[in-house]
Amino acid sequence: STVYGPGEAIATLVRTILGDENRILTVSSYITSEIHGIGEVCIGVPARLNRNGIYPVPIRLQGDEVTGFQESVQKIRAITAEVMERMEKEG
Repeated sequence: STVYGPGEAIATLVRTILGDENRILTVSSYITSEIHGIGEVCIGVPARLNRNGIYPVPIRLQGDEVTGFQESVQKIRAITAEVMERMEKEG
């Protein structure tokens, strides 16, 4: 449900970090190095979480998966640019 889902997701993240569970979860992360030609964007990707931090997990996409990932990043960048432009106009 939309009421409990976000709370459960946050609880899972907190349990994973505080419990030092060293689990792989999908989290929104800032990608600094290139993944299939993509970098410098925040997007949901698999990462290993524990009490010492967040560590990237290599992504191996193929064919249509690469295309879909690249299209998602393009949409995120376009929406981010639009939001930033609106914020600048509203001052």
